[in-house]
Amino acid sequence: MKKKTLLNPIEGVYYSHGKDYSLTVNPIAIRPRIRSENRIEWDDTTMRGTYFTFSQIDYLPSEENPTKIILKTPNGVIVLEKLTKEVYDEHVRSRVAYNPDFPSTEALQQYFLTTNFQAYY
Repeated sequence: MKKKTLLNPIEGVYYSHGKDYSLTVNPIAIRPRIRSENRIEWDDTTMRGTYFTFSQIDYLPSEENPTKIILKTPNGVIVLEKLTKEVYDEHVRSRVAYNPDFPSTEALQQYFLTTNFQAYY
C-alpha cells in the first residue's frame, strides 16, 4: 500500500458494500478521497457523507484509474466498485428513492456527480 496524506477526490461514483455483504454501508460513494494515512471518506446521498479508517487499501487495476477500491477496516472489508448501469440495476436501484432509471453508465455517473443531495434535507 502506498501511503498518501491527501488524495484529490477520484472523480467518479462507486457502489460501496461489504465484501461478504454483511457490512451495511450507503451503496453510493461519490468522489472517494484519502484524508489521512488511514482514513478514507466520500460523499453520498446523505448530508453527512461516509468515512472509514483502514489498515490496507488496494486499487484495481491502478491507483490512477481504479475501477475497484478494496479497504480493510476494523469492521471488515469494504469494496468500492465503479458504478455502472449494470451494477446499479442489479444492486443499487431498488435502494434509491424513486428508483430512477438511466439510459447509460455515463448518464448515471453524471447524475450522481452533479446532483446536490443536500438540497433534499
